[in-house]
Amino acid sequence: MRNKYSWMLLGLAVIVTGFLVGKHYYTKAYAKREIDAFVTEQGVPSKAIYDEKMVWDWQKSGDYIKRFKVRGDSADIVYGYLFIVGGGDVLFMPYSSTSDEPDVKYPPEKTEDDFNLYYGEAMRMGVRRCMCII
Repeated sequence: MRNKYSWMLLGLAVIVTGFLVGKHYYTKAYAKREIDAFVTEQGVPSKAIYDEKMVWDWQKSGDYIKRFKVRGDSADIVYGYLFIVGGGDVLFMPYSSTSDEPDVKYPPEKTEDDFNLYYGEAMRMGVRRCMCII
């Protein structure tokens, strides 16, 4: 009888773990699609992108972060995108080790109709970044 409950508990743990892993991969794929759509709308040509990385901030926010560099832009500028899981927003955060407000080759379009667009400065790990919520 005791062995039966152990197997049931193990089965439940496997099911829960499988669900959480599946949810993570589904959310990561969704975040990647949303970020890629934003990058395409921003006008960054895919052939110009290099040194691309996508990570999951599992320790702090649970959000997904994509970073890359763009050929033709300064080598110290990194295009950063944060997908906020709770709200589904994409934050554009370019940063540079040599500038507080990097001048990127492909800035997002700003219009007065975009009320959800925000430009400001953020401090994170001592680096100032320009943020755009789209």
